[in-house]
Amino acid sequence: MNLPARKMVISPDPAALALSLAQDLAHHIQVQAERRSEDTPVEIAIAGGFVATTVLPALAQAGEGIDWSKVRFWWCDERFVPAGDPDRNDEEAHRFLLDRIEGVRSVPMPTDNGQGLAQACEDFTEQWNTVMATRSLDVAVLGMGPDGHIASLFPGMYDPAESRAIIAVDDSPKPPPQRLSLSMPVILSTQRLYLAAAGEAKAGVLGAAFAEGVNTGELPVAALRHREDTRWYLDEAAAAEL
Repeated sequence: MNLPARKMVISPDPAALALSLAQDLAHHIQVQAERRSEDTPVEIAIAGGFVATTVLPALAQAGEGIDWSKVRFWWCDERFVPAGDPDRNDEEAHRFLLDRIEGVRSVPMPTDNGQGLAQACEDFTEQWNTVMATRSLDVAVLGMGPDGHIASLFPGMYDPAESRAIIAVDDSPKPPPQRLSLSMPVILSTQRLYLAAAGEAKAGVLGAAFAEGVNTGELPVAALRHREDTRWYLDEAAAAEL
């Protein structure tokens, strides 16, 4: 098995994983922000779950020297539910990071206000295309489910060759069923990719992701191997089968 050793950091436990990733991420954001103006912010997409609840609090501390006015946050995916719903990834991100830092900007995915998922996807695609134009994200921080999904790209339920930037998911195997997600091409075009995974429930799927001939349509996380510079941050339990 050919593992990208220089880009894989294995920590003893989830807390150490989060700290190590946050320190690397904070340094990268700070270096990039120092080169930017407020008109060209560092564009960062973040996941929910472990990334929001464990990595983002560590980033709040590690990023004390960052000029957050030169940073803009997006989401890798979002649950299509009403504003303020605790299932929203942006609610978690505000609680664990965004409300603790000054000057930062964010672009939330649409909430469900009765317009329907298809219209929300169309509206957000237009917003994405207007703001990002031909640029790619600077950073994406992804988590991974025990089935190998990343963002809201689930095994057997997405097209790896999808050409759209934003996709609608109306039958997610995880509740809530309706979601919006960045597509795989958008994720893979990001300048710097981080994948964070902790716990023994992730070990088998990570082992499978690095096997030869893996089908990325059936195991989405394996697509991150297309990028040799993907940074894999794992704890010992998650890395047990690598």
